Amino acid sequence: KKACGYRYADGDVIWNSYNTRYYPLIAVSLGVLAGSLGLAAGTLLGPVLLQLNLHPMVSVATTGFMVLFTASSTSLQYLLLGRLKLDYALVYTSVGLLGGACGNTVVNYVVKKYRRTWFVVFVLFVTIGFSAILLGYTGIYRTLRQWFEGEDMGFVPICQDRAHMLVPSGPLSEPLAGNIEGTLGHGIGGMRAGRA
Repeated sequence: KKACGYRYADGDVIWNSYNTRYYPLIAVSLGVLAGSLGLAAGTLLGPVLLQLNLHPMVSVATTGFMVLFTASSTSLQYLLLGRLKLDYALVYTSVGLLGGACGNTVVNYVVKKYRRTWFVVFVLFVTIGFSAILLGYTGIYRTLRQWFEGEDMGFVPICQDRAHMLVPSGPLSEPLAGNIEGTLGHGIGGMRAGRA
């Protein structure tokens, strides 16, 4: 584009060799992080798009679409699995649509009135920061509560007998369970005889 004399608009992404290698790697890493932590990838990708010097309004629209897409696909999965309560879904969808419409109206009004887009970046910063603080607080609170109430947190000793994990359970597996236990018993007995 530079060779042709293309005039970039304000907020256009200028793709060079560095951006082409660097930003897809960040996008994949953020996708893995978002999937692992259960966060919306669009929320995490917002600052990256701003780092690319993308126009803040375009960045917010892009991340909003990404959040809508991921939330819709997840909701559809829960609906197909029968794990979604429709009355709750309708209430939360209505509140979300109303809140999104109000927020969009206020942000558009402020941007048009003051002709500044820093407000959009500030709202994005506050939202992500507040989400990070609440996520950390919730994780620490739940962990401490489980610890003090003596709940099983999934930790098991490393050096324990795991033979019970190989034995199938259920009415159809009794003949198979006897064969496995016999095999394990001979193997363990053979190991003990070898040590003696």
